[in-house]
Amino acid sequence: MKKLIAAIICLCGLFCGGVSTFAETVKVDFSLDTNTSSENKTYLIYQADKEKTFDKYDVATGASTAFSTSILTSSRLPLALQKLFLFAVSSAENIEKDTFSVEENDEGGFDVSFVHRGVAYWITSDKKGNIDLEKGCSYAVIGERIDGIFCIKSDFLQEEKDSTDMKNIDWDKVDFEDDKIKDYSGYKLTKSKALLSYIDGILRVSVKISWKKELKK
Repeated sequence: MKKLIAAIICLCGLFCGGVSTFAETVKVDFSLDTNTSSENKTYLIYQADKEKTFDKYDVATGASTAFSTSILTSSRLPLALQKLFLFAVSSAENIEKDTFSVEENDEGGFDVSFVHRGVAYWITSDKKGNIDLEKGCSYAVIGERIDGIFCIKSDFLQEEKDSTDMKNIDWDKVDFEDDKIKDYSGYKLTKSKALLSYIDGILRVSVKISWKKELKK
């Protein structure tokens, strides 16, 4: 009951005076301590035009303090980034549960991968940390829900492995789809930039996306 009341209060704040999801400029500053050693280094800052929200996970309620889940879900960010940013406002247990991984790639940048509710997500950067928002985010449906539990589909499961453990995905068999910025009716995308860094177990991602209202002909 306490969790429900807290969620209702946060939701009221969002719609009565919080961040609007309809904006011409969106900025995100995301930080995640993958070692789960310092709560102060895990946070999410979401800004829509001039309205800014600082958020992190609230252990007492088991939810985000500023209800960023709703904000991100209704944003036009690529789905892979939406789901990535939720790690900053959810329990640190999800890092292991969702098979979260950051590895250096052949380009000298980093690949971020994780699996959430039967969907695998992949985000990649170049050696300068740039994420291509046209081709650098992707996803693939690799799971199905059986008796309330998400299981890896046989097409993507390592031979003779437990299908309920997402660590057992055969990544070589996964065919990812590009995950792009969502269309904004009546507006033209004018700027899109995302930077990623990974130092001493701290994953940082900053994003800036801008649109301009199209003039009616």
